[in-house]
Amino acid sequence: MRSSLPKSVTRTFVAAGLSTLLAAFAPAAIVANFTDGNDTSAGGANAPTADSFSGAAAGGWAGAWATFNQNNPTITAGVQSAAPLSGGGNYLNVTVASVAANGNSQAGGLWRQYNNVGANAIDTTQAHTISWKFRLNSPSSSRSTTDANDQIIFIDNNSNFTGPAQTWAIIAQGGLNGGRFSLMNGNGSGGSSGVDTGIALANGKIYDFLITIRPGATAAETRWDATISDGTTTFTETGLRFRDVGQITDHRRIQFYGRNNNASEALDFSIDAVTIAVPEPAALGVFGTAAAGLLAMRRR
Repeated sequence: MRSSLPKSVTRTFVAAGLSTLLAAFAPAAIVANFTDGNDTSAGGANAPTADSFSGAAAGGWAGAWATFNQNNPTITAGVQSAAPLSGGGNYLNVTVASVAANGNSQAGGLWRQYNNVGANAIDTTQAHTISWKFRLNSPSSSRSTTDANDQIIFIDNNSNFTGPAQTWAIIAQGGLNGGRFSLMNGNGSGGSSGVDTGIALANGKIYDFLITIRPGATAAETRWDATISDGTTTFTETGLRFRDVGQITDHRRIQFYGRNNNASEALDFSIDAVTIAVPEPAALGVFGTAAAGLLAMRRR
């Protein structure tokens, strides 16, 4: 199938990347680029800001970054600048190390909540986008495509994915579609099934994620779209349902976390360019057309 997207637009979309293109179209956005580095509780140059880590309630963020953990793994996080994800600059690095003495399955990561009222807030009654960059730093040899305890998960709240209280979710989990990234298409009442993106989770590769939340006339009619790119392959799925429609107005969070299947392994990953925005209506149309064009190119 040949893309109907003009070549100039396609080239711009591919070259810029999802997160960069989103920023160009968004009239206002809540952003975490980690430009201000690591902060302390002291005043002065190292005082917490909206764009530092762990940050502060500012710039549309409801608070600082917070830790999620299940069964108490050791979680270490901080801003780094060496080996940036793209274009130079700071990014956030996260390590989740299992505790050998703890026989339970352990998971951990970070989450942050954004505002839907007040200064720099996002009007979540409108279509809005959530985007970020991600890189797995721990070796691919430490990941299993068959063990369900090997997980990388992005969700909209600050709890474990095993609970039903999510709206959107993206997972790379052993035993689910060969451990490739999957989009969780919900049934609205707590259940979901994975849509295989065909994009494998690999060490050292930079991934771009773009989610568009499209509120409907009712909670049950609300849908979400997702596009994932690994720089070579792009996958887009539209019209996904939420896992729990009762949670739509509640969460307003984004969480990055993972799980190891072996206590001797440490999960290490990086994130950057976390952006929540309400683009102009015309821009949403461009995103949809561009994503569809890229998908058509991928399937030719």
